[in-house]
Amino acid sequence: MKKYKVSIIVPVYNASDYLDDCILSVINQSYGFKNIELVLVNDGSKDNSLEICRNYASKYENIKVIDKVNSGVSETRNLGFKESTGNYIMFLDSDDLISKDSIKYLSRFLDSNGNVDFVISRVRMFEKINKWHYMDYRFKDDNKFIDINRDITYCQYHSTGILLRRSIINDISFDKNIKYGEDMKYMTQVLLKNGVFGKEKRSILYYRKRNAETSAVQRQFNDKDYYLKTLNESFKFIFEEVYKKYGCITKYFQYYIFNSLVERFEIDYNNILTKEELKKYLKLIDYFMDKIDEDVIMLQRRIGFNIKYYLIKYKNGDNYNLNVEYKNKKIFFNDKGYDFKANEFIKILKLDLDGNKLKIFFEENDYLFKNKIKIYVDGKETKIKNVKNTDFVCFKYRDFSFNPFYEGKICLLEIDFDKTKKIEFKIGKDSIPYALSKDFKNHNYKVRFVMLNKRMISFTKYKILFIDKCIKLRKIYYYFKNIIRMYRNQDRCEVNVNNGKITKKVRKV
Repeated sequence: MKKYKVSIIVPVYNASDYLDDCILSVINQSYGFKNIELVLVNDGSKDNSLEICRNYASKYENIKVIDKVNSGVSETRNLGFKESTGNYIMFLDSDDLISKDSIKYLSRFLDSNGNVDFVISRVRMFEKINKWHYMDYRFKDDNKFIDINRDITYCQYHSTGILLRRSIINDISFDKNIKYGEDMKYMTQVLLKNGVFGKEKRSILYYRKRNAETSAVQRQFNDKDYYLKTLNESFKFIFEEVYKKYGCITKYFQYYIFNSLVERFEIDYNNILTKEELKKYLKLIDYFMDKIDEDVIMLQRRIGFNIKYYLIKYKNGDNYNLNVEYKNKKIFFNDKGYDFKANEFIKILKLDLDGNKLKIFFEENDYLFKNKIKIYVDGKETKIKNVKNTDFVCFKYRDFSFNPFYEGKICLLEIDFDKTKKIEFKIGKDSIPYALSKDFKNHNYKVRFVMLNKRMISFTKYKILFIDKCIKLRKIYYYFKNIIRMYRNQDRCEVNVNNGKITKKVRKV
């Protein structure tokens, strides 16, 4: 039997809509498909997935097809690994893809760095969501290696799209008894072997977020196992294994678990658990929170300061004396400063111009600094009006019992449009940043503004500026020196400005 340097294992279950794309992304590798073994394991599919697999296998001798009764993705991956021959192993889901040069760069990395057990790819989501994975920050620096004793927030949860040495996973298998968290449990055992792994930014795993929301990850919030069995049999296992090796729960694995716990704040709960099950679930949450340090909570990137503040109080009790202040564009918890995010407390939702009266609707989330945010119009404090407006849905901060512990407020500010020059939001003497809602189509640009009645409203980081009578486009260059986008009679237009000169005429975009 011929042995291959690289084996790619694909578990297949009812994937006929996506399988061709997945297989072709492997066949078209610049590394040379003849050097790759593709193992397709059909897990009792009820569609024509098996037929698709066999059709490709009839054309390529290095495609192996295994057909088995349905038993879940973990047992399917385990069987695929057992039947593979490669020294390097990749697991790939049947609805995902890999970039053309992935195997070339990943295998080259392992060839050149014998001190690492595996190397990871960047992750790009596509279909329903089109953006880089939220953990893409791991690839922003030029360091080729991730050390779990140093890079606390550089977690590696998923086993797909990465290249592993066969020698280090021979004694590791996926737990077939759990549906969620099996990747975390598997990767923890891999991480504890060495603690150092590589990253290759030129390799990309394209992770499909299905429009039909039929993937296991997308269904998990409606399954009891996600709340109880995952925490009991995956998360607890991780902490116990880490403690066996290090005699403590290291910061990396504290963050590793905590990062997965915080996604539960986003759940719109539908009474999936009984009262008794909810008690057990909350007891498990307490078990983990007791072992997670405050500084790890503050490092978390997926939640804002409002939830961090709530969690520190949750962990230590309501009577815990927590020193919190806002100063110099940072939040200080117990005298340690953390950078403030623009969308933390103020989000501009809508502008309405009625005659000379401009109405600004915004959402205020001030759980952390209750009633301390003030609005200043041209340097004078102005009262905030709370309004009921069904056009907007406020963000709800939920606790682990899925109940809102705080809900944002819709506010209205009315100003004289012709006379106003500047609006600021402040805590004490410091101006705080704000964010624009997604309804402002230009919210991703550094230069953000709208045109109303031939007057420009500029959204800077800390101020809203009203610039007088920008009748002629050439006057704009006094304020900006790069590509800008503007609105005029609902048309989106673009102007190129270079060193005070318009170099490109207005065009619709």
